[in-house]
Amino acid sequence: MIYNPAVTELLAIGQKLGIKTVNGLYMLVAQAVKAQEIWNGKEFGIDFVDSVYSRVAGLK
Repeated sequence: MIYNPAVTELLAIGQKLGIKTVNGLYMLVAQAVKAQEIWNGKEFGIDFVDSVYSRVAGLK
């Protein structure tokens, strides 16, 4: 899963064809949050993943 660049050539082609596309940024954020949960023994939850993703992706 590629997250940089946000839109690869393959994703651009899919978008031109009207196919819903997603890059790997959300997965990267979710994995990072899960690693923190494991290392710290604390659960952050999916809402936290969504919040971090929104900030990292520039949506907020």
